[in-house]
Amino acid sequence: MNALFQNDGQGVFVDVTEASGTGDPGSSFCAAWSDFDRDGYLDIYVANGTGATGDSTNVLFRNRGDGTFADVAEAAGVAHRGQTLSTAGGEFAGD
Repeated sequence: MNALFQNDGQGVFVDVTEASGTGDPGSSFCAAWSDFDRDGYLDIYVANGTGATGDSTNVLFRNRGDGTFADVAEAAGVAHRGQTLSTAGGEFAGD
């Protein structure tokens, strides 16, 4: 199970996985934070592999801007199921 931790500003990290909606049952190899939908909020793309849980479907968590995320990987066409070992975000179109 993947987890998301938030710094509380006092040097302590709090588990916000459930509250943020980022509870992904996959076995992640890496994640990339980027504003994929250009709304000003950082989204999270998680590259999953088969690992311990056997779930290898990648997920794209769209940041709703209120501390919660929605998995939009299927709608965005990036719910690849395979052994993804790495991921990176970047600008390709120059827009």
